Amino acid sequence: HLYYGVFTFFFSLFFIGGFCGAYTFTPDIALPIRYFTPLALPFYFISLMGFVYYLVLEKLPKLFWAQVLIGLLIIVGFFFKTGLNLFFIVALILIVTVEAIRILYKGIKQKKKGIKIIAGGFAMFFTLCILMILAFIIALILGGDIDITFGNSATAILLLVFTVLSIPVSISIYLARNFATLNIDLEKKLIEVEALSRQTLQQETEKKKILEEQNTILERLVSERTLELSQKNKDTLDSINYAQRIKKELLASDGM
Repeated sequence: HLYYGVFTFFFSLFFIGGFCGAYTFTPDIALPIRYFTPLALPFYFISLMGFVYYLVLEKLPKLFWAQVLIGLLIIVGFFFKTGLNLFFIVALILIVTVEAIRILYKGIKQKKKGIKIIAGGFAMFFTLCILMILAFIIALILGGDIDITFGNSATAILLLVFTVLSIPVSISIYLARNFATLNIDLEKKLIEVEALSRQTLQQETEKKKILEEQNTILERLVSERTLELSQKNKDTLDSINYAQRIKKELLASDGM
């Protein structure tokens, strides 16, 4: 799947870039990585939405190309510093979120195979995002320190990991299930083809047998008809010969 391949690549690039930018102490390497890593964001969301569209719809809707346009505006704004990138990024995330929910709900109504797995991944992602936002709000209200890196809290780090991996893992499970189902379906189709081949061969054998029997009957009928015609011809010739003898005898009597 092209969309899933692009999604996985930029998903990995986004986090690998962030990790390298944070833990690479060579400025010539760390600064470019940190600078270009945000470019993976529009590709990540657009490829993800393309994959979701592919699962449910027969063709890409016009709204997908609107998302592509917003992604291009984000890239242009990144290089030319238009100052509108935050607006376009928020718009892209909101559109992808609403569209993903709408399309996945439509897929569930259409009873698409395995679509509930993807929907479950998205549901977990949104739920965990909401929980983290609530945690930040509560911490802010209580006057606590808000550490967006989650500090050394194992629970918070685990929550972040589940949030980040919920969608990729659900998609991987979906593809693995489809691959396994495809093998089973292929085996069933192979059995059906073999059964159909045997049935066709049996039908051809029966047809051949029927044709042979029909040929035998036709040959017998032809032989009987030929014999009958031969007998009729013989009788006709005998009658003609008998008539000619009588005629000769009558002519001979008249001559005397």
